[in-house]
Amino acid sequence: ENSIREAPLVGVALWAAQRIVAEATKGQKYAFPRYCSDKGLKADSASATGNKWIKKQLGTIKTFHCFRHTMNDRLKEVECPEPIIEAICGWKKDGMVAHYGQGYSLAKKHEYLLKVAL
Repeated sequence: ENSIREAPLVGVALWAAQRIVAEATKGQKYAFPRYCSDKGLKADSASATGNKWIKKQLGTIKTFHCFRHTMNDRLKEVECPEPIIEAICGWKKDGMVAHYGQGYSLAKKHEYLLKVAL
């Protein structure tokens, strides 16, 4: 529950999601049934598979977790305000202000994500 957040898809992320939906089989409930089902989430398995793919493609020891750092850096580069970066990346602040209201709208997040889309 701590990692649940809403972030609009843009660029290749939007393309990939549209492709997943278009290629889904009838009655398919999950985009990646190998890693997520009614029985639960296999996040460690998904992460390990992604890390192996990155190593094979790039010949580096970088991991999927590096994507979070890269997104943070890219958003800072386009002068995205820190609270919006935190909302997009799912980081929570301890301050009282962070616990009130609905947070940033999808439209506001979309505005900044378009600036860093691939």
